[in-house]
Formats: sequence, C-alpha cells, structure tokens
Amino acid sequence: MNDQKINSRVLISDDEERIVRIFSRMLNGEGWTIDSAANGLELKGKIDALYEDPSLYDVILTDNDMPGKKGIECVRHARSLGIKTPIYVMSGKPVEQEALQAGATGFFYKPFDIEEVLEVLSQYIRE
Repeated sequence: MNDQKINSRVLISDDEERIVRIFSRMLNGEGWTIDSAANGLELKGKIDALYEDPSLYDVILTDNDMPGKKGIECVRHARSLGIKTPIYVMSGKPVEQEALQAGATGFFYKPFDIEEVLEVLSQYIRE
C-alpha cells in the first residue's frame, strides 16, 4: 500500500481459519491491527463492543456463511445500533444485493482478488 505508519484496525470474521490467516499475514505486514471472529455469534459480540467504543475498528470484513449467525444478519444488527463503521461482506453465493440492502458498504465474491480487497481497505487508513 505505502510506507507510512498505519494506525488502523480491521475486524475479520470468517469461520475458515485459512482466510483469517491470509488476511492477518497480509494486513499485519502493512501495519494494520487485526482482530478476528470465528463465527457469527462472536462477530455479533464484537459489534456490540463496537457500539460501546466506536473507535474499536475502522473497517469490518465478514464472511456471510458462518455458524451461529450469518454475516448479513450481523450487518443488520450493526446498522440497527446506528454503527457507521464500513462493513464488507464476502461470499461465494449470489447474496450481494441482500448484503447491500442490509447496510453493507460493499461486497466481495469468493474467491476474491486479495489485491482488490487491500486496495479497498487502503481508503480506511488512519494517518
């Protein structure tokens, strides 16, 4: 992305540990602070914490198909709390319109181009 110090936090929610590891490796290398959730219920809990402290995350990436709660349900929950943090939903299924209607900022089809995701995330860098 660039050589400046990044002070931004991203929450990555996916039940596929491999996806979380890939993002963590790439974003840590860029200087991001990473937090993760392994399922929809854990994501909902972190969204509740974000409601209490709006500075917790600068952006959220979530899979849609996770145990406990779907990513789109968590987007609806966040928006119902008035949370404005950008949330991007990822899925291999054609649920883009549903995600956007729920209040998602954007959508990535799996398998996604990691460089494209990094480019989108770069707009949320705190300097």
